[in-house]
Amino acid sequence: MREIALPPQALPVPPDRGGGGLYGWITSLDHKQIGIMYLIATFVFFIVGGVEALLMRTQLAVPNNTFLSPEVYNQLFTMHGTTMIFLVVMPMLIGLATYVVPLQVGARDIAYPRMNALSLWLLVFGGLLLYFSYLAGGAPDAGWFSYAPLSEKPYTTTTGVDYWILGLLATGIGTIAAAINLIVTILALRAPGMRMTRLPLFTWMVLVNSVLILCALPVLNASLVMLLIDRQLNAHFFAPQGGGSAILWQHFFWAFGHPEVYIMVLPAFGIISEVIPVFSRKAIYGYEFVAASTGAIAFLSLAVWAHHMFTVGLGRTADLFFAVASMLIAIPTGVKVLNWCATLWGGAIRFTTAMLFAMGFRALLLVSEDDGANALGGLGQVALLADVPGVQPYVHDPARPGASGDAPPRLHLSRPPGLGPLQHDLHRRSVPPGLLGPGVPLERVREPARRPARRGQPVERLDAGMGDAVAAARAQLRSGAPDPGPATAVGPGAS
Repeated sequence: MREIALPPQALPVPPDRGGGGLYGWITSLDHKQIGIMYLIATFVFFIVGGVEALLMRTQLAVPNNTFLSPEVYNQLFTMHGTTMIFLVVMPMLIGLATYVVPLQVGARDIAYPRMNALSLWLLVFGGLLLYFSYLAGGAPDAGWFSYAPLSEKPYTTTTGVDYWILGLLATGIGTIAAAINLIVTILALRAPGMRMTRLPLFTWMVLVNSVLILCALPVLNASLVMLLIDRQLNAHFFAPQGGGSAILWQHFFWAFGHPEVYIMVLPAFGIISEVIPVFSRKAIYGYEFVAASTGAIAFLSLAVWAHHMFTVGLGRTADLFFAVASMLIAIPTGVKVLNWCATLWGGAIRFTTAMLFAMGFRALLLVSEDDGANALGGLGQVALLADVPGVQPYVHDPARPGASGDAPPRLHLSRPPGLGPLQHDLHRRSVPPGLLGPGVPLERVREPARRPARRGQPVERLDAGMGDAVAAARAQLRSGAPDPGPATAVGPGAS
């Protein structure tokens, strides 16, 4: 086969679009910039949701308050819950994963960069569409769970619920696309030599979390389409007066809603599982158990949704099944807590800012698990704690460590470019190479030798010169230079 050389002028030259400035960020396909834009967007929505919460708390500050009318309070209640779950906590964790996962697995970028950008802008579009309802006749006021038949047309005649449905559909499609992107990146774009058993725990948690998203989000999207058809085309999926079932909506919503609790908190488990070893100067205790317990949590979370429905009359057998499953799911979570405590035991603990956040996370996690096991797993308390009184603390307790307990230590630990010096007391040499920058193939930079820890003594890390070796390997990967051969071990005692 003969090759034909084309003159340089025959090749099309791409137009110069000016890669810098605001336009460069908006049109960017780089996973780091998209991850930062995720965080910026979720922070804006967080401020809006926080203002809504303050307005509600002002109304509840004194009895018989007239600060807000009942209609406005219902709208704020609905918008606050929807904003914090769908526009803040879940996309914030996806943004962190978008930034960090390709670096940890040694990929040049995420698997599908354009799909990654589409996921971000679907989030922004869905949020704007949701808040546009204020200008289009009134915000949704049927609660963030939109129980039928209250959300049906005969009981909610404004267009707020319709905008709520369309906004969540847009964000849901973007979330599913992001989950597919992360799964493909982790499974197909790992650096040579990086086996699944050597993945960072944060990447493990993101992988399981993405699979959980693919199981839970389609259920919500399907139910939203059914509700929209009910409202716009006079169908009767959830309308009892037309032969539908309002209980069916509860089954659909909570089949998504309870896995959503763990979608919000599993990436936080991964972050804490990396922060604690770094500032304890010890390897994570029971790596295999921490990874396996994540899969157990994901599996059990799909089988406990009806503990939100103990008062609907499912029958004694079903109630007992979901009560037992609700208590069983605390076991793999307890395994993680015990592994974190075992990692701390005997380590040289440094209470940096990231470590303090991690300790606060553990305390909030224990409180939330106690709330869940007692309020939602205990049949004797079901009459008093069903629906709002029981769900409110159980949703907020995982959301607080998920949102405020994982992002700050992750940012303090990794300090992405453009966010400035968040923590001056972090020594980069204390952080494993895979945690901060582009993943280096494991055969090029060997793990530094370590000596076993004794009680009360720090682990001795013989990593002199490791920073130079990592920097050289990264520079070689970026330049595309040929492999110079196997790297030699660094540090005292290297042969």
